Amino acid sequence: MNFKKNRLFIFALVCLMLVAFCAIGASAADETPTVPIDPPDVVSISLKEMPYKTRYVVGEKLDMTGAVLELTYDTGATGTSPVKTDWCTGFSSTKTGEKTVTIKYPDSTAKATFKIEVVTEKSIKVNPPKTLTYFVGDSEDRSGLSVSVVYSNGESAVLESGYTVSGFSSKSAGEKTITVKYKDLSASYKVSVFEPALDKIVIAKKPAKLSYYLGEKLDTSGIKVTAYYENGKTADVTSKITVTGDVTAAGTKKITVSYTERDIKKTATYNVSVTDVQIKNIVFESYPIKTVYAEGEIFDPTGISLKVTYNNGKVETVSGDNALYSGFDTDTVGEKTVTLHYGGYQLNFTVSVTVSQSHVHKEGPFLKTKEPTCTTEGEEATTCTVCFETVNTRKIPALGHGAESSPVKTKPQTCTEPGEMSTYCLVCGGVVEVSEIAPNGHTDGEPIFMPAPTCIASGVSKTFCTVCAAETKHEDLEPLGHSFSEWMVVIAPTRESEGNEMRVCTVCLYNENNAIAKLANSMTENGVTATLNSSTSFYPYNSSFKAEKITESVTADELAEFLPEGYVVIEVFEFTFTDKNGEEFIPASDITYSVEYALDTGKYSSFLICDTEMGRYTPFSEASRFSFTLQKSGRFILVGEEIPETQPETSDTLGETTSDIPASTTPTERSPIILVLVIISIILILIIAGLVYTYVFKQYY
Repeated sequence: MNFKKNRLFIFALVCLMLVAFCAIGASAADETPTVPIDPPDVVSISLKEMPYKTRYVVGEKLDMTGAVLELTYDTGATGTSPVKTDWCTGFSSTKTGEKTVTIKYPDSTAKATFKIEVVTEKSIKVNPPKTLTYFVGDSEDRSGLSVSVVYSNGESAVLESGYTVSGFSSKSAGEKTITVKYKDLSASYKVSVFEPALDKIVIAKKPAKLSYYLGEKLDTSGIKVTAYYENGKTADVTSKITVTGDVTAAGTKKITVSYTERDIKKTATYNVSVTDVQIKNIVFESYPIKTVYAEGEIFDPTGISLKVTYNNGKVETVSGDNALYSGFDTDTVGEKTVTLHYGGYQLNFTVSVTVSQSHVHKEGPFLKTKEPTCTTEGEEATTCTVCFETVNTRKIPALGHGAESSPVKTKPQTCTEPGEMSTYCLVCGGVVEVSEIAPNGHTDGEPIFMPAPTCIASGVSKTFCTVCAAETKHEDLEPLGHSFSEWMVVIAPTRESEGNEMRVCTVCLYNENNAIAKLANSMTENGVTATLNSSTSFYPYNSSFKAEKITESVTADELAEFLPEGYVVIEVFEFTFTDKNGEEFIPASDITYSVEYALDTGKYSSFLICDTEMGRYTPFSEASRFSFTLQKSGRFILVGEEIPETQPETSDTLGETTSDIPASTTPTERSPIILVLVIISIILILIIAGLVYTYVFKQYY
């Protein structure tokens, strides 16, 4: 190809490329609207919460647990974030000293610093336990013992574990050295062990015999004595005791028990009673031979013998000649009771006195033998003053009733039975008149459960009369049913396993259990799914997600500042997260909100979701749903760019008809066209460069 001959063709080709680039620039300049779709940038950070650990021992690794950053965005908003170890530089624990650790937030120039100190463990310090004295046989008590490690900078920290304690022994008395070791460091303290001294003796069990009669010897069988030592321990020393005491006189006597150990003597006492020997009881062993006497005879005790029992158990027989007698006489005939007196005791026996064959009655005066009453006759008689036989009798007329009493209730009325009122003779007490009293009727008491109904069993309510206890009412009661408490979490759910919750009947303690689903990282409500993007984040147990459409409750003025030019409000959403206590919270993770919503692509050419708090927009175009990702909740506005009316067909200068083209092309629709034009332009540039190199440089050089 001749460059000179074809330079016109090359010039035309270059002009065509310039026209294409101008078209591309114009097309790019026409793209509207321009909206921010990138997330806000972090412009500065500061340590809101320091890490728990700021002092390290040589060789330890960095631990950022507890550290929290406060983030400031380019929008002016703020937020927080935990600190990851790989964000930090400047840490080294190979040498002691103060170190400055720098935190650099990812994808940002924002930095923050804090100080840590690296030390060595120089020594340990022991604060001895409260107990430093022991008795032989005691166990070691480390209550109050604390061990601190002292660092090279002079500071110290109490050790919770990791150290050992050795050297204690209470098998023998003496001073003991206790050694505390921690790694290569050690310290010690001393304790003293003593032999316990005898403190007292106690009669743990008294002898079986505590009562004596004069003449008996002291008996300590069954006694048990316990020795108490100053360390609180005890020992049975019964076989080594000495017992002294006097039981040769009547009364309460003190008996002394003694025990001596290592020149220490201790005593204890107990009391016994000593009693005189006395007669406890006497009975006839044999009765008198003569038991029938005539008038005028004297008493004869021949044949009487007594069995005498003493309080010490001794029994002996005593002749009746040693006793005294009373109650015997022969002046009158009949049965005579004779009383025997011996040792303060009395015994009675009976003898008979009869009349002689020549007896003549001696009649005495008339004496009443039966008193007359108001309704019955009386009687009187005379008797012989010797043999007491009746000699003569006669009747005494009845007296008749005298004055009457006031009516007296003689039979109380009951709930069902009538009572009686009676009038009595004031002389004889006899009943003169009886009248009836009407029954009282029942008096109901409080209902009583017999038995009471329970949560699952029926019961019975009965009412009884408070007077006669008769049952007056009976009612069958249905079971009460359970009264459950609130559900309580017994096993908290995790992301790997289910949990369990339980509620308990506050009456009978019956319980019910429910499984709690594993913790989820997404929740759906009203066609909106909120998914946590972090694989380690899960919604707390019993939390909830609320998604509402609040378009009608929001005024146009409130929405005006959030509308890009050419866009209108389609829907207003409000998303909130609530924990189990009803408090709102924001999950510690980015959240992807996926909304089931039919987007009208025939009416709108593009769609944006606007965050009203941060003022940023997220575009999307799928017709059946849209989604966006943030680490917040709140109010979000769905807006759409309305498609303008289409223009009529037009003819170009050659008379050809062009197809209908939408009045505006959305950024999403233009993007593929622009990309194709750019690629074609690059290819043309490369072709031209090759032609220039081939046909220009080669010809002239």
